Amino acid sequence: METKERIIEVATEMFREYGIKSVTMDDMANQLSISKKTIYQFFKDKDEIVVTCTSKMLKEQEREICRFRSESKDIIDELIQTMEYFKKVLRVINPTFISDMEKYHPKAWQLFLNHKENCFRDSLMASMQRG
Repeated sequence: METKERIIEVATEMFREYGIKSVTMDDMANQLSISKKTIYQFFKDKDEIVVTCTSKMLKEQEREICRFRSESKDIIDELIQTMEYFKKVLRVINPTFISDMEKYHPKAWQLFLNHKENCFRDSLMASMQRG
């Protein structure tokens, strides 16, 4: 795995588990067994990492929702799969992750809000039409 991808992967997991604010650049570097300087070669600051991680997570969610829509036998099956998926997601995300994003990372928060508004609305409309 490329270094930048590893940074994103590890940072995402750490943010999910501990919240954003409590994870420092030193923590990420230690977890990755690299220097902070290496992280800064790929990202200008922690905010850029948060935005990148948030974007990655939202794209994964969107892919899963589309997969449920295409693989489910009917609207009920699709909704059950979607609800189970989000229950699983919410179990592994520290509640402070969302509040930290809202308070300290406005670009990532805006991505989240846009995703919630657009992706969920579009998904709901498609599901309603299908039902």
